[in-house]
Amino acid sequence: MAKLERHEAVAGVIQRLAADWETVWSFGSYVRADGSTHARDEMKADGIDFADLVYVLKHCNVIRSQYLPKYGETRYRAVGKNVDGIRMTFIVTLRGAKNIEIVTAWVNR
Repeated sequence: MAKLERHEAVAGVIQRLAADWETVWSFGSYVRADGSTHARDEMKADGIDFADLVYVLKHCNVIRSQYLPKYGETRYRAVGKNVDGIRMTFIVTLRGAKNIEIVTAWVNR
């Protein structure tokens, strides 16, 4: 039960950040020479746009978390549906008080 409560609390944080116009969005810490990142590539490949991202995270559930000591961060699996009812998953990291980093994303088929 404690894990579920923790995930609900994190989901609330992500939802509030997604709804806040001051939130800074980032799409991976490794930017290639062409200016793209893994997260941007995966979103493009699955037809996920920024509006989908924001809508899903405003209404998401967090179903899993994983601490990665190598990176010193916790990654959260945020899931939800966009306005068209398409289920999407985002792996996100919270960086500071007003920053969401998208690590990767996909459409659940």
